[in-house]
Amino acid sequence: MYRIKPTAVILAAVVVLAIGTQLAVTQTSQRWQPAVTAAAEGRWTEVVSLTKSIESDKKAPPQVILLRAVGLMRTNDPSGAARIARLAIRKDPSMVEAYLTAAEADRQSNQHDSAAAVLRRALRRYPDDARLHMSLGLGLALTGRCDEAIVPLEEAMFRRPTNLPIVKQLAQCLAAVDRTQEAVDLYQQILTSDPTDRAIRTALAEGLVVLGLADSATAVYHNLWLADSTNVRLGIAYGAALHQGKRYAQAAAVLRRVALLAPDSASVFYNLGIAAFAAGQPDSAIRAYRRAIQLQPTFPEAYFNMGIAYDARGFVEDAVVAFRRCATQSRSLASAAYNRIAEVMRNQNRIDDALEFHDHALSFDASNVYLMAAKGHTYLLGNRFAEAITYLEPLAQQYPTSADILHALARNYVRSGRRADATRIAERLDAMNASFASEIREMMK
Repeated sequence: MYRIKPTAVILAAVVVLAIGTQLAVTQTSQRWQPAVTAAAEGRWTEVVSLTKSIESDKKAPPQVILLRAVGLMRTNDPSGAARIARLAIRKDPSMVEAYLTAAEADRQSNQHDSAAAVLRRALRRYPDDARLHMSLGLGLALTGRCDEAIVPLEEAMFRRPTNLPIVKQLAQCLAAVDRTQEAVDLYQQILTSDPTDRAIRTALAEGLVVLGLADSATAVYHNLWLADSTNVRLGIAYGAALHQGKRYAQAAAVLRRVALLAPDSASVFYNLGIAAFAAGQPDSAIRAYRRAIQLQPTFPEAYFNMGIAYDARGFVEDAVVAFRRCATQSRSLASAAYNRIAEVMRNQNRIDDALEFHDHALSFDASNVYLMAAKGHTYLLGNRFAEAITYLEPLAQQYPTSADILHALARNYVRSGRRADATRIAERLDAMNASFASEIREMMK
């Protein structure tokens, strides 16, 4: 999902705004007037120089101490700024701006826990201060702690409902913790105020995809693509949304255009291959997968899907080679790849070879009940019912809630004439997988 990154610039804006309200106060002291003037003109090095005596001056007003802290931050001494800001807090614990400055200085020193602690301390005093909630929420989000950032951001938005940076950051955090519907609602709210915000429109489309609202997502992506049809990342996302909405031919068409924009992108050609195959264009898919692999030789997913496309075209040996390459390159895909080879062999009536590859698959994922059931179906198609039953019955006892294993066992019971046993399993499958139960009963007619 799209990320709106909080930055030190946004956080510092809180501090600078607050400091502006304090400068007028310091003007009552002529001694510090030159420092105030220098700050107003942005001469921060001079501010630091003019305020260097404040630590030893017990009568220095807290506003001037805070002014020095800001000067140290602006002259790249955040650790010094954090220390001086805390001195201002000790002088005047009621000065919210000092807490904000200390927190920002801590962040610039990568002391994010300290920043959060000083803001929470301030919020115990001033629980209704929107600036404190905003600074805490943005700071937590900056460090990826979105689960903690949501509450202060919500508090800030409640008090400043028209502050779009807060709303945007809250929407991002909600999306990050999978509260996608709430994030989408906020994106739509933002777009009522600023319908031209492309970043938010993109985030909205991505959220709609996550929610499975492919048609709505596609409509948003379509308008974005019309306005920026050279954006590769956008084109890939648009193609994916079309694919999710089962508009496969359109997805393939969009991704072909993207491939022209990014001829050296393996991921673009891989996605094109997926779309083309789904659109019933296996030859086009094979060409796309080949190009992806040419650009990125270690690409097990491309080899796997190319194997599927080869198999669909009847190119058995090419399919086996592709699946083997996949298994060699990726241990996590090896079981699926070898199982696919087993299915290819089974379809060629090479039952012994198929069983061997089933065993290869299970050697990588020994507890995968789907793979076990697949081996049982291969026995069935080879008319080796007794062997299948001998293999599957212990597994059915070991995995009594596996509909896949029970389904494979029941099919073999039917074919071996054990109708009562098949009926008993069909009754169990009624509550587990109704389509499996119906298939077993259909076989017995």
